[in-house]
Amino acid sequence: MCMNYLLDDPQLTDKLYFTKNHEWVFLDGRIAYIGITEYKCAPCKEAPSFEMSSVFTYKQEGAAYGLVRCGELTIEINMPVSGKLVQINRQLLTKQNLNLLSIRVPDNWLAMILSDEVKTTGLLCPKAYLELLASKQ
Repeated sequence: MCMNYLLDDPQLTDKLYFTKNHEWVFLDGRIAYIGITEYKCAPCKEAPSFEMSSVFTYKQEGAAYGLVRCGELTIEINMPVSGKLVQINRQLLTKQNLNLLSIRVPDNWLAMILSDEVKTTGLLCPKAYLELLASKQ
C-alpha cells in the first residue's frame, strides 16, 4: 500500500486532508468529496461492501455516514468535516468485482458534501498523513 503519489501532485497537497482514522476530504470550494484510504479496511480479509447514509442529511464532523462490512467485521466511516451529504457515489459502490480501495484518492470518493465552512483544524495534510502511516510500521 503505497500512497507516495499524494506528494507528487500539488493539487492534492493543497486540497486534500486526512483524519488519523484513515478518512479523507478533498476540498473544491463549498463542495467536498469524502472517502477512506485502504488503511481503514486493513483488518478486512475479504472484499468489503459499503452501506451509506441517505443523501440530503446534515452530518457533524466525526458522525458516522457509512459502514464497511467484510465478513463479520463492521467498520464505521466517519465524517472528516461537517456538511450536508448531497451525493453518494453509487456507481462506484455498485460495480461488481471492483476493489474500491485500489483506486487512487480522491478518485475513490464515497460521498459528496456541501459545506459553508470547512474546518481543517485537526486534519492532516498528505505529508503528515504519510508520516503517521510510516510511524505505525
